[in-house]
Parts: sequence; C-alpha cells; structure tokens
Amino acid sequence: MVAVWTFNHTELERLVVHPKVQADLDRRAEAGRAAADAVCPRSEDGRNGNPAGHLASTVRVEKRGPARRILYGNDTTAWYAPLIEWGTRPHIILPRNGRYLRWVDPGTGRVIYARMVRHPGTPAYRVMSGAALQAARNG
Repeated sequence: MVAVWTFNHTELERLVVHPKVQADLDRRAEAGRAAADAVCPRSEDGRNGNPAGHLASTVRVEKRGPARRILYGNDTTAWYAPLIEWGTRPHIILPRNGRYLRWVDPGTGRVIYARMVRHPGTPAYRVMSGAALQAARNG
C-alpha cells in the first residue's frame, strides 16, 4: 500500500511568512552570520591591498522575500573567498608583470625576489559550511 500525501499549498505559503517563522529565520540567520564571522580567518596586517579582517567584514545576511541567506566575499575586493572556503591544491606562482616575484619576509624584513614560487596549497577553512553546521546545532 502506498501513502498518498495531499498538501495545502495555500496554508504552507501562509505559514512561511508568519511573523513567528520569520523571527525564527532571522534568529537562525544571525546565528549563522555570527558563527561565520567567528571562524573567518583574519590576517593581522591585511593582504591583497585590503585592511586586516577584510574578508570577515564582508559576512552579511541577505533577506529575499521570506528567505534568508548568509553571504561572504561577495564584493569585488574579496575575490579570494572561495579559495579560503574550499582551499587550493599545490600550484606554481609566476610573475604577471616583469621577470620576478617580490615580497618582504615578515620574519626578517628582507626583500625576496624569485622567478617562481611552488605554493604548497591552502587548507580549506569551511567558513560558511562550518557556520551553517554550528547555527543548525545551536538553532
């Protein structure tokens, strides 16, 4: 025997926009935003021409009708957000302009030049997925 389900779509649509449901969505979205902000990596000195903590400053809640979503890195100056979220494989970095890469060693203050760098890759921080799990547990 197969069960037959009948949904009252009008009632479901009314329930989604109910003030108590909306308040609960707001509370859960804010919990997710706070959790994402807490786990988002922050550089002490700022990188990529941005101030320290720039990526964390892009974490926000967006309301679209009855729905909520938590976003981060959705600004043109935080293009590296997906690299932080999902990580990177080992890769080679080559100079874009000129013949050498140049940077200052933060430990010694010395200027370093190289024709290429073998980057070991970046671990995935899972800012958003970790925040979603934390918000779901605390919801």
